[in-house]
Amino acid sequence: MAEGIFFAEHDLIHYAVETTLGYQNAFYGLLSSGWDIADFGTLDPTTGQKRVIPIEAGHAEMLVGVLQQELAGAIDPSDMDAALRHACETLNVPIPELSAAQYTTIRLRIHDLLAQWHLLPDGEALELVF
Repeated sequence: MAEGIFFAEHDLIHYAVETTLGYQNAFYGLLSSGWDIADFGTLDPTTGQKRVIPIEAGHAEMLVGVLQQELAGAIDPSDMDAALRHACETLNVPIPELSAAQYTTIRLRIHDLLAQWHLLPDGEALELVF
């Protein structure tokens, strides 16, 4: 998968996760509150440490990673909870509790957003409101 496609899909999955779960302190919420994209993963010049992200942002990142793996066929949907638990435990992020209905809504939004994006003519943009 080309890098540009990977990140476009990744960002659309973020949008689906964050809007479905009402997250205001994850990727898009942080950007809308003034964070710059360069702030993610860079060192804070005052502390020399990576900038601390809110728990919602950690939850969103873990969910997006697992959902993107599912989309690529690397994870079976029935293994989502175990894959999410493993990803969170590996990076010491609290494990979010999601219902089957929330997973279903997120997946439907992902497929809808990706379908809209793939149908765009070259040079056009998909504009979403957060």
